Amino acid sequence: MRIVSVPFTLNLARTVFLLSAPWAAAEVLIASRAPWWRLPYSGMASWAGVALVVTGGLGAAMVRGRRWAWNASVAVATIWTLLSGWLAIRTRLPSLGYFTIFLAIFLIYTLLWLRHEMGRSYLDPRVRWYHGLPRPIPGLVCELAPPKEGPAVRFQVARVDREGAIVFSGKREGAMDQVLRAAVTARGAELVFRYRTDELRCPARPTLLFERGTGAGFCFKDLGPDARKNLGDFIETLRGEGYVE
Repeated sequence: MRIVSVPFTLNLARTVFLLSAPWAAAEVLIASRAPWWRLPYSGMASWAGVALVVTGGLGAAMVRGRRWAWNASVAVATIWTLLSGWLAIRTRLPSLGYFTIFLAIFLIYTLLWLRHEMGRSYLDPRVRWYHGLPRPIPGLVCELAPPKEGPAVRFQVARVDREGAIVFSGKREGAMDQVLRAAVTARGAELVFRYRTDELRCPARPTLLFERGTGAGFCFKDLGPDARKNLGDFIETLRGEGYVE
């Protein structure tokens, strides 16, 4: 799966993660105990560069939908925090100990924010490598109308909430691929959800495209007050059936 349109909030969280570089430079400054007239500029620049490369690479992987990158970030953050704490204890430097506490708070907050953004309904179909297809919501179907004239194609729905949805099909048909790729190219499409006697129409922007199989994630956009009310009522109906968290 690959992200075809990075949401602003995910990009913002990735940018905050890049601020780990100044933290690395500050740690070198504190640990060196250097006077202000002889600061360790080379060491600060080197470790800040290492932090920037690591967090930049992992952040770029996360905004491309690579789930492993978040786990790798947690491992890097854990090792960094533990080593900082060990160094503070060994050098008996209280300032470095306080720094380690604030560093841990910063990394925990940033990584939890990134996990929240990557787990949004239009970015995470909750399919792991050993799964085949997402589990569909029983009785709920979605017709995707192409941005230009053409027949609508019916999909199953894996996730849906007030922000967006994941739709997919177990079949590989040319019409489905064509409609999805047209929606990605046009950066928009109309989703028509049907559940029993209820029907909901939502304009949406594609955010995720399945690499294998046929499916995509869509973020709802340009919803007026009436459309948002109808969407909320529709979601509450599904929540009452136990299909939406």
